[in-house]
Amino acid sequence: MITLLLTTLALAQTTGGDAPSANGQLYRPVMDSQHTLWTNTSTSPEGFAARGWAHYARDPVVYVNEDGSANRVLGDVLQMDVLGSWSKGPMRLGLDVPIYVRSGGDQVGGETGLGDLIVDGRGTLVDRDEAAVGLALAMRAGLPTTTVQAPLGSRGLSFEVEGIVDKKIGRTLLAANTGVKFVPTNELENITLNDQLFVRLGAGRELGDRAGVSLDLATHLNVADMASDATPLEALVGGWGRVSDKGLVLRGGAGTGLSPGFGAPIARVVIGVGMEPPDVPDTDGDGYIDTVDQCPLQPEDFDGVADEDGCREPTVVMVSVTDPDGGLVVSEFLFSSMGGDVPGATAAPAMLYGGSYTISLSAPGYLPLTESAQIPDAETHMLSYVLEPAAKPGKLTVVIVDQDENPVAGATWGLPNSPGEDNGAMIEVDAGSYYLWAKADGYRLADKPSVRLAEGEELTYTIRLQPTKVELTAERIDIKESVYFETAKAVIKSESFGLLDDVAALLRDHPELTLIRIEGHTDSRGSASYNLELSGRRAAAVKTYLEESGIAAERLVSEGFGESKPIDDRNVAEAWEQNRRVDFFVAERSD
Repeated sequence: MITLLLTTLALAQTTGGDAPSANGQLYRPVMDSQHTLWTNTSTSPEGFAARGWAHYARDPVVYVNEDGSANRVLGDVLQMDVLGSWSKGPMRLGLDVPIYVRSGGDQVGGETGLGDLIVDGRGTLVDRDEAAVGLALAMRAGLPTTTVQAPLGSRGLSFEVEGIVDKKIGRTLLAANTGVKFVPTNELENITLNDQLFVRLGAGRELGDRAGVSLDLATHLNVADMASDATPLEALVGGWGRVSDKGLVLRGGAGTGLSPGFGAPIARVVIGVGMEPPDVPDTDGDGYIDTVDQCPLQPEDFDGVADEDGCREPTVVMVSVTDPDGGLVVSEFLFSSMGGDVPGATAAPAMLYGGSYTISLSAPGYLPLTESAQIPDAETHMLSYVLEPAAKPGKLTVVIVDQDENPVAGATWGLPNSPGEDNGAMIEVDAGSYYLWAKADGYRLADKPSVRLAEGEELTYTIRLQPTKVELTAERIDIKESVYFETAKAVIKSESFGLLDDVAALLRDHPELTLIRIEGHTDSRGSASYNLELSGRRAAAVKTYLEESGIAAERLVSEGFGESKPIDDRNVAEAWEQNRRVDFFVAERSD
């Protein structure tokens, strides 16, 4: 049998007197430490935790009479503690409700009752996972609610301030607590019990992810008499095991006093059971710890489908698309979200995770539709949409003929800014009014600004081209006839009006020709000076005719060259006729 640990205290009582108003049960189970049974740690898993403790202490307070006999002031204590705590971020609040199942000694018989309620708070100053060590400050208040006569409570309010430091080294956690406990003063025969300095040291070693062992040492010093032999020192060896992934944890330990101090028992046994947030992380926060969560980075959606694996299941999304009359429309769709695009068709469902999407629908003959879609976390979900029919296009065919109603070979036609279609080709266009153009080599460019199609109309339109006596090349406007003047004059003959009208029409159809140089030439008969002056007047006369035909003056310039640039050097009538001419050169163009 372990030798009784006798105190040298002379308690202020005599046989048959009242028990002292002091708490001889120094052990207080930890509120939320995961690794130790007595020493507090700086952090705890977030959420609500509940623990129930049963602990037995043998002879924590024994008085030695002058004749050497032992007086068991507090002989046996069987205590239950119900603890609840709530942690959020760096803060933790807790409540400890002690219940004495059996307590007593030589002067007090077996008692059952309530102990001092403890309100506990802790704030983490430095998270040990983010720094070299963890630091925290804890404060707790003890309320004088004890209902037993044994020395298991205080006459008044007690208060503690505690500093906590800990460090995790691999699977081992080291922790230390030190602080001051302010209690009502008890005057004993040869010692005063009052405010106390306390120290606790703890170490916990994880044995895998579900179990571990621990060692705690605890002592306190009375501020009024730090050298007293009544100073207790106690050791507690323990362990824990997690028996459920939902948070059920069993804890237990045994210890003894290492010095004959007030409150140090011969033997102590503790057993605890708790429902606690797991110390193993739950990264995705879905209630399944990472060791059992098949998808630790993706939270379970709890939609009634395979909710026990910790994985989010996609929702089967059916898409129904109808026309305004309720008829089903075979449609293609595209779901777009931050995670990418999910294409599909109404004939098959889409597999989507709950969230916000944009759905784009399209079907031949219908206007496209884009809508936002909220997909729930569910087994199935139906989306319904109505597509409006698109307007039916019209069909336009253009036939290009000459003045004799014969088709013009090589002719093309088109809408503004279009590359053009072959003569007789058909295109589909929406209902509306359109400008048309038609062209062919040897004919004037034609445009028709008033062609109108109704929805679904099929129209064949005929454009008649007028032949032209001019042709545009990259460097000049070639004319197929000569410009004729009255003899020795700068008067244009009427037979050349049609030719110059064709030149004016070409310039109107080609605004990119920003400057045309009109050159006048004569044959070699007459003096060179006279011929130079005559050619200049004739070129100027052509310029004036074009201006009067609506061509801007700044697009035209004229110059006479007389007989200096003959085409044929022979001194014959045939050569003279060729050399008497007007030429049109492209001096500048915007394209």
